This record gives sequence, structure tokens and C-alpha cells, in this order.
Amino acid sequence: MRRMCCPKQPRIAQHHRVADGRAALLVFALLGAALLLGSASCGTNMQAVYEGDVRFEHCMALDWRESVYRRRCWIEWVAFYTYGQTRDRVLHAQRRIQQLGLSEAAGQPAPPEGQVAADHGKRCAGQCAAVQSDCWRQCGDQPACRKRCSTSYGSCLQRCS
Repeated sequence: MRRMCCPKQPRIAQHHRVADGRAALLVFALLGAALLLGSASCGTNMQAVYEGDVRFEHCMALDWRESVYRRRCWIEWVAFYTYGQTRDRVLHAQRRIQQLGLSEAAGQPAPPEGQVAADHGKRCAGQCAAVQSDCWRQCGDQPACRKRCSTSYGSCLQRCS
């Protein structure tokens, strides 16, 4: 007698296998479409961040030139381009608006950002030195008091940078 390795499957089971394959194909097609649409929806957000980056760099470039549009550039950036930007950039822009506004009120051109930071550091260090000399004068010859003055002076200098 001949031995059969696999019994013949009924026709109904074969039909279910084909239907299962079509269902799986449909599920994969729907999943692929959802992923495609999901990734396309992120494109607008990435575009907004990119535009914010480009505009920020534009305002930075204007800061190094004598331009009357510097303050307006930073104001527009804060108003329209901060989506997705880091906090330090937003704070930098707000600080530049304030610095440029103060210089306009005084009737003189605002210096570039690097020069503002250097001037602030020198002014701050000078104030720290004045506080330390006052502290030493009040301490007299007391070494513990002078040590506290020196510690306070070091902390003051760290805040300047």
C-alpha cells in the first residue's frame, strides 16, 4: 500500500488561506498608508523649525552689520519664528531686542553682541572688585572676615561670566 505524506485538504480550507492572505495584504497596505500620511504630517513642523533657524541666522548676520533693521528683525523672529526653537535662542533674541532698544533710546548705535558681552564682563568685574575692597575695609585685620570677602568676590566673578 502506498503511503501518503499529506492528506488532501478540503477545498474550503484552501479558500480560507487565500482570504487570510488578502486580509494580511490589506492590513499591510493600510499600515503603510498610515505611516506615509503620518510622516508627511511632520513635514510642516520641520519646515517651520527650518525657517526659524534660517531667520535666526539672518538676524545674527544683521547684528554684525550697521543696519537699521536689526531690532525689527529680532522682534519679528520672536513674534513669528520661535516654534520649535530652543530656549536659549528665544532668550538671546529677547535680550538683543532690549539692548537694541536701549541704544536707540540713547541715540547711539548698538554694538555687536560680542562687544556687549565683553563690556558687561569688564563692568561686572569692576563692580565685584569695588565690593571686595569695601568688604576688606570693613573687616580691618580680621583674617576670617577677609576670607569671606574673597569667597564672595570669587562668587561674584563667576556670575559675571
